[in-house]
Amino acid sequence: MNINEIIDKFAPDFTARENRQKMIFFGDSYNVIADMASGYLRIYDNTLKTYVKLDGTPGTDKETHFKIKKREEM
Repeated sequence: MNINEIIDKFAPDFTARENRQKMIFFGDSYNVIADMASGYLRIYDNTLKTYVKLDGTPGTDKETHFKIKKREEM
């Protein structure tokens, strides 16, 4: 997944904060949590209070972890 595309879709007007190795992008309805050390991100729905899949529906733990593309892959 291209992290920029995910942020544009789920948290376009974000504020960001670094929390140890994670970057958290706070949007109005969703937060995008990127674990830079492991190379994965998750999307948190603030209304449903759960992690969601790319289509915005709730999913299992395995379905809500997305591999981040490296800079040279974008």
